[in-house]
Amino acid sequence: SAALIVQNKGGGHGELGFQLAKNLSSNPKITSITILQDSACKDSKEPFCSYATDIPNVRVVKANLADESMTAADMQTLLGGGEAFEYVWDNASKGAEGTA
Repeated sequence: SAALIVQNKGGGHGELGFQLAKNLSSNPKITSITILQDSACKDSKEPFCSYATDIPNVRVVKANLADESMTAADMQTLLGGGEAFEYVWDNASKGAEGTA
């Protein structure tokens, strides 16, 4: 099963998503993990600078998540076309607005 973590630039969200990805990496039911990371994150700071060494099997895709013109088709293209995710964690929202 494929997992997707949608994550904003930081403020604690980065660490939560990082730890979630680390935990999911050891779950035998999870076959792949992708983090859709807001491109506004600071790659030189933790936990972002540890992605490659601490969670090397996790694919990180960067996108401007604040871009309101991004469509579902744009998002699908970023994530690799026809890839589907059985599990999705929203680690980007900061409030109830825009959630279902």
